[in-house]
Amino acid sequence: MSGTESVTVHACVEELAARASFRTTQIAESEARVEALRRAATQASDSLLWLHGEQKQAEEALVHQSESLRKLEEREGTLLESSIHVRDDAERAAQDWQNAMNQLGGYSARPRKSRRA
Repeated sequence: MSGTESVTVHACVEELAARASFRTTQIAESEARVEALRRAATQASDSLLWLHGEQKQAEEALVHQSESLRKLEEREGTLLESSIHVRDDAERAAQDWQNAMNQLGGYSARPRKSRRA
């Protein structure tokens, strides 16, 4: 091999070595990016699982609150009905008392004097 051929081959070998080194760096960087993406995907998956758990707890709390609200509304209705009955009973009692007073001829009770000596 002549000197110029040797220089040309040597230059090609050095160029190929530089390309190989560049490709090795690119591969390493790509592998690092892939690993970072895997970590990010794992974190996203963990976050998603956590959010699903939080959502389930929130839904359970909502069901519980809805049931409590339904019971309170039912109790409120019962108390309202009871209040109406008590008011009606009070009005009847007042009317009965008034009727009894009228039947007694407007008798008004006077306080009796004590007979103590």
